[in-house]
Amino acid sequence: MSEKVKIQYGIFGGEGSGRRLRKALQQAGYVVTKKVAEADIIMAHSAGCFWLPDASSGQKIMLIDPPYWPERSIADRRRTRIRRNFQFSTYAYPPLQWVTHNLWGVYYGVRDHKRTKRIIRHAPTYNLEQVVKNRPVLLVRNEHDDWLTPDLDAIQRTNPKLRVVHVPGDHDDIIYHPKRYVELLKTL
Repeated sequence: MSEKVKIQYGIFGGEGSGRRLRKALQQAGYVVTKKVAEADIIMAHSAGCFWLPDASSGQKIMLIDPPYWPERSIADRRRTRIRRNFQFSTYAYPPLQWVTHNLWGVYYGVRDHKRTKRIIRHAPTYNLEQVVKNRPVLLVRNEHDDWLTPDLDAIQRTNPKLRVVHVPGDHDDIIYHPKRYVELLKTL
C-alpha cells in the first residue's frame, strides 16, 4: 500500500505552484491527499510548517525551511528574500518557471488573504524548538534560505529525534527541484 502525503504549502504556495511536486510524489509511488488526518506523512514548506498535527498522531514529518530565525527580524528576512528572489538564475531556475511561480504566489497571497494575514501574525511567534520536541522530524534547510537559521546545532542537540539535512538552493528550491525532496522523503 502506498503512503499518503499531505503537502502543506507556504504563504504564497498552493495547488498551482505545487503541480510538479505532486507529480514527482506520484511518480515515486506516493498518494497525495488533501486531508491531514488521512496522511502518513506531512510534507510542510515554509509557513506550511506552522500548523502541524499533534505529535501523538504518529505521522512522519518533513519540514522544509520553516520560518524560524530568532536572531533576525521578520522585516530583515523579508527584505533578503525579495532581493534573493530576483537572483533566480544563480540557482539555475528557468525564467519562465520563476515567473509562473511568482504569479501563483501573488494569486494565492491575494485569494487567500485571510490565511495570508493569519500567517503574518503567527510568524513572529513560531517556535521551531517546540514543534520538533519529542517527535521524529526530518528538517531540510536550503543552503541559501532566508527564513531558517543556519544555526540548528542547539535544536538538534536537545532533540535527538530531529534529523537535519542541508541541501543546495534557496527558500523556494522545492518548487524547482521537487525530486530532490521526494528522495529525502524516502529516508523517513
